[in-house]
Amino acid sequence: MGFKNMKRKKIFCQLIDNRLNSRSHHALLIICIIGLTVSTYLAGEETRPVVATSQATVTTITDSKSMLSARQIAEKYWNAQKLADEKAFREVTAHDAMRVVFDWFYVNQSEITVEKDAVTPIKDELAACINLRARYVALPIFSSERLPIVQEIASHADRIAKRSPMLAEFLKKGYWEIITPNTFPEAKTYQLMHYDFIVNVEFQSKGGTTLKKRITTNLRRLIVDSYDSGWKVFFIPGI
Repeated sequence: MGFKNMKRKKIFCQLIDNRLNSRSHHALLIICIIGLTVSTYLAGEETRPVVATSQATVTTITDSKSMLSARQIAEKYWNAQKLADEKAFREVTAHDAMRVVFDWFYVNQSEITVEKDAVTPIKDELAACINLRARYVALPIFSSERLPIVQEIASHADRIAKRSPMLAEFLKKGYWEIITPNTFPEAKTYQLMHYDFIVNVEFQSKGGTTLKKRITTNLRRLIVDSYDSGWKVFFIPGI
């Protein structure tokens, strides 16, 4: 009886092993099928085109000729105020007011940063900014209608910033329309250049006292197709 029981147990164990092996093979087959299905799906996903947000090309210029052309405009700006030369002053800045400058001293200068890109991807936002700015300029200085226009321009500029951050920053400031042609949205390409000229300045305050400050002179130059604004002084913070 003992031998028969052992034999039965052995047969029973073999049956269980066979079933387990059969189930393992079945499970393995299912896993393989699922794996192939997922791989096929992922392979299909990889063939889909990836749409990336393009960015404007930003480069720096340091060659002596280009640097000198920008520096000469900045020097002319400060010398014109030191010599009270209104004509020379108006040649380098179209919006700023002359100050009584006793003297100025060169400290440092930046590289020239250039943002270059096609106009077509931003033409609608750009056209909106130009039209809104024209409305803004036409309004009286203290008109309450000016603020909503500034906010709307900033909103369009934020959308431009996703592709052209330098241009967007420029559009958020004042007086940019002075060097910006109305045909800008219809152009093919643009280049916006930025240069800083740092000086120590002795000038007369509005109260009549003499002040000494370190000033960063911001210059911009806009090239739109064949149009070239040349270097102009913009945005003199701290004075």
